Amino acid sequence: MHYSMYIVPVLLPVLFWAGYHYYKDRHLPEPLGHLLLAFVLGIASFWLGKLMYFGLGLVDLRFDAYVLAARNPIGLFFYAVLAIGVIEELAKMVFSLRWGATFAYRSLFQSMRSAIASITRSQSLSSSRCCS
Repeated sequence: MHYSMYIVPVLLPVLFWAGYHYYKDRHLPEPLGHLLLAFVLGIASFWLGKLMYFGLGLVDLRFDAYVLAARNPIGLFFYAVLAIGVIEELAKMVFSLRWGATFAYRSLFQSMRSAIASITRSQSLSSSRCCS
């Protein structure tokens, strides 16, 4: 089997959404490094989640959702909420806390620095106008 059969369905949506965001946000686009980092962190969170699912199998808690739905719908609900949901959200949270918080802080700091600079400039312009 050719590997392109697996790569093309992954890369086409990525390229589409990257192009779409660049088209819609022409005036202030995200830096390409941020988009690439988000893509790489998404891949890393997939592998971490897969490792956690493997851990469920080691402690004999890995269930087939179709079989569980047919036999025990309430058990499926609790499995979805307490196993699947926790694993997937934890896998995403691990990387977003580390790198997402860093970028959010930098972005906030740059926004505050820009606001302070614009206030300082406007005050210096208004003081120069009134005193001359």
